[in-house]
Amino acid sequence: MKYIFILISIVLIQSCGLKKGNTNRAGENFPESTLTTLDGKVMDTREWSRGEAFLLFYFSTDCPHCQKELIEMKKESRLLEKRKILMVTWNRNFDEVNEYGKQSGYAELENVTIAVDSDRNLASHFSIRSFPFIVLYSKDRKFIKSFRGEIEPKVILSDKNSES
Repeated sequence: MKYIFILISIVLIQSCGLKKGNTNRAGENFPESTLTTLDGKVMDTREWSRGEAFLLFYFSTDCPHCQKELIEMKKESRLLEKRKILMVTWNRNFDEVNEYGKQSGYAELENVTIAVDSDRNLASHFSIRSFPFIVLYSKDRKFIKSFRGEIEPKVILSDKNSES
């Protein structure tokens, strides 16, 4: 029984994302995909946030690291207001995702869109294996930088990681 508990603990830690690091995709365009917003509309990523810098926040509704990251990011609200945020999950339970958005306080923010990656196209594109996974994009939809796991919001949203 003790070994089963240890094994489960290791799996949960790995799946939630204690790994940190960057992937280098400098200058790459935001991938084309379709997502489903919480109101059931299909969203084409080619049309989302044209002309505005944005942050992709890929999360899992049951990941405590994601919840902590969102709380920390909200504390830096003036920094958050600088970009649009696309929160994406592969959880297909829309009620659960909607509740997560409400509880986190992000569902009410005008600059935030919460969507579901039902086909896991974005997850596959970025080889997401841990959460949270955050990517910064410039106003011309070019990759700036990505982060895996928890990271200080000031680092994510610093001017050096923003398009000038």
